[in-house]
Amino acid sequence: MMRRSLVPAAMALWCLLCAGAGAAANPPVPSAVASPGAEDAPASFIGNKGSRKLHCADCVWGTKVSPGKRKEFRTYQEAADEGYFPCSACRPDIAAGHPGPTRPPVAPGEIVGSTVKDFFHRGSCEWADKISAEHLLRFKTREEAVAAGKRPCSVCKP
Repeated sequence: MMRRSLVPAAMALWCLLCAGAGAAANPPVPSAVASPGAEDAPASFIGNKGSRKLHCADCVWGTKVSPGKRKEFRTYQEAADEGYFPCSACRPDIAAGHPGPTRPPVAPGEIVGSTVKDFFHRGSCEWADKISAEHLLRFKTREEAVAAGKRPCSVCKP
């Protein structure tokens, strides 16, 4: 006598897909349980409803988004219109052909800082190159940077 599996229909789909040893014993999945629009192309981008970050479909961080916080998008523009911003690891904006903000070049003798750090640098400093366009502060003088509460970088010693 065979016992009928107590696996729910949704789990049976997984068992059929994984081709485990008992996959053939599971009943077929009703079509109502199968994902709607399965014949459509897969989503190109994955959004996290909690953090509002957008990832490429193959991004390691996108694959870690829990199902409850996951939202799929076919286009980058669709996600951007809903207020999602690009992951800094996989850069879906660049993958979609939308270049990110470009930073104007910094002259070697210029004094720069960041809105998120307490240091200021010479324009030629390796750390100045790492300041993104959205966080870049420009100072006319060293004294102006100190007056803004910034400390001199220990690498370039401005």
